[in-house]
Amino acid sequence: MSFSEEELIYDWNRLNEEHEPKAPPRLIDHTLASARLTSWLEMPDLEGQKALLSQLERLGLHHLCLGSWSDGQVRKLVETARELDIQGWAEAPPGPMPAAPLGCYLSHRHKHWRDRSQQANGPATLVIQDISRRSPSEIATLLRNLAGTPIGSVCLSDDGGRSTPAGTARIVAYVAEGLRRLGLSLEIEWSGRNDRGLALANAMSAWRAGAQALHCAFFSLGEGCGLVATEQLLVNLSLAGSVRRELRSLCDVSQELAQTLGIEIYPNLPVIGVDAFRTGTGVHAAAIMKAQKKGHEWLADLIYSGVPAAQFGFRQIIEVGPMAGASNVHYWLEQNGHGDDPELVQAILTRAKSSMKVLRDEEIREVIREQAAKTNG
Repeated sequence: MSFSEEELIYDWNRLNEEHEPKAPPRLIDHTLASARLTSWLEMPDLEGQKALLSQLERLGLHHLCLGSWSDGQVRKLVETARELDIQGWAEAPPGPMPAAPLGCYLSHRHKHWRDRSQQANGPATLVIQDISRRSPSEIATLLRNLAGTPIGSVCLSDDGGRSTPAGTARIVAYVAEGLRRLGLSLEIEWSGRNDRGLALANAMSAWRAGAQALHCAFFSLGEGCGLVATEQLLVNLSLAGSVRRELRSLCDVSQELAQTLGIEIYPNLPVIGVDAFRTGTGVHAAAIMKAQKKGHEWLADLIYSGVPAAQFGFRQIIEVGPMAGASNVHYWLEQNGHGDDPELVQAILTRAKSSMKVLRDEEIREVIREQAAKTNG
């Protein structure tokens, strides 16, 4: 008998939501710009940075903040981005605006932001900084001052990561209503730091409340605790039914980005960590294997995981450790081309139960060699 996901899994996450998913937000990725602001990171050479552009483009990320226009390498990256049909943004330097067409983010704290917006040769955005501490009257005044300017979007920046998901939704809704009353058709962007560990929840909340663009960076790079992680945002928007493009390259791209930037991906990092889809528990392994043998790969991917691994280029991994059962051993032997002789299975289980941690592949092979020696002896 065949069952669908909807028949087997009651989705509390989408209860009472609109039938159709919300339109996907525009993602403005700051991986390269944020890497330049990260003290412990060594930037790759120019060719390495150009390779990063191609890697990001593979995931459909076509809006990138690359750093300051004052940096010669950034100017070359902007040119490369255009060749890849990527909108590469560079922050305008202080003083006279450059003649090149580049995106311009203007802080509301700059007293001449209105004049500078008139000088911009590309899309101009007003950044309302420290938005979670601004009073409604302050925000309303800034919105009124947008009239008669070429500003095309408003970026709500939670600089200190102070906002909560509920607070974020209220801020975005307030700004959206204010723009509507003023008759201003401007895009709302959300940019929030991760100081309280709420960047992902805040970004999703901002999007659901009406923000059309979200700022992000791979691995949560950036000043302080960084921005919302691009990889986590892509996964959650995809699972929400909004981003529908192919994302199976996320596995390879995240590894390539980490290698190029010289970053170690922590094993327990959501989705992209090497332990994200591993299990060493016997009951988990048995259920996954049962689903696979019945031909229900989609079910095997969801039984003990909140993220379907295959959808993003990963796979479920069953290991052999102190919490393992015979199913774990059978799975490992099958995947590695060995027969599952009962005595061999028991010998591996005995080694696993006496271990303080998951067995490495070489340790299992050692048991196999020992058993073979006993059989042949």
